[in-house]
Amino acid sequence: LLESARGWSVLVLGLGISVDELGIGFGAGLLRLPLLILIGLIALQAFLAAQLGMRLGARLTERSRQAGGRLAGALLLAAAVLVIAEHVAGV
Repeated sequence: LLESARGWSVLVLGLGISVDELGIGFGAGLLRLPLLILIGLIALQAFLAAQLGMRLGARLTERSRQAGGRLAGALLLAAAVLVIAEHVAGV
């Protein structure tokens, strides 16, 4: 499916990845990390994660993909609940 992606699909996929990297960039900027080293590490991490995901994803069944999506959604919700709980508790 990814190989047949064209036009808007590729653009939205790239935007989703870019938003993640932008979040990392803000955090790194606040920590005053060296820019060139940081760019290299972010690029390497993004490349390795994308390659691993594509290779593993190609081997999964449709049922496994759906289960993985549900698990990712549940983990995202759990992270949101923790952030809200910390905010409410004033931690």
